[in-house]
Amino acid sequence: MTRVLGAILLALALGPALADTPTPGAVVPNGFYTGNQIRKFPADIRAVYVAGVFDGLLYAPAMGGDEVLAETLKQCVVGMNPEQVSTSVDKYLAAHPEQWNWPMNVIVISAIEAVCPAFKKASKSRWE
Repeated sequence: MTRVLGAILLALALGPALADTPTPGAVVPNGFYTGNQIRKFPADIRAVYVAGVFDGLLYAPAMGGDEVLAETLKQCVVGMNPEQVSTSVDKYLAAHPEQWNWPMNVIVISAIEAVCPAFKKASKSRWE
């Protein structure tokens, strides 16, 4: 846990130096990074970013998010570490260059849906 927290803090500190990012306090309605920006990050920083997205999704029920969706996501990644999850997202991103200009948070969700049919079904049923 301490190692992950340290990596997150490192990512926050180095993020602006690694990519063309918004200035602190900027309004970022579509997420902080695009696929093109994330592709330039070192693998360990990409893994921390993806872990942060997953942590946010898993914590979402505490802020009124869908508990079933969070539990389904949890089941999709049982036994995986952040690097394995990030590698899945990296593979998805590499296979979909047409999405490189999309917000990275959207790409992560698309990658999850591509490798976890239960999550795709749960997320789609939420809007039907």
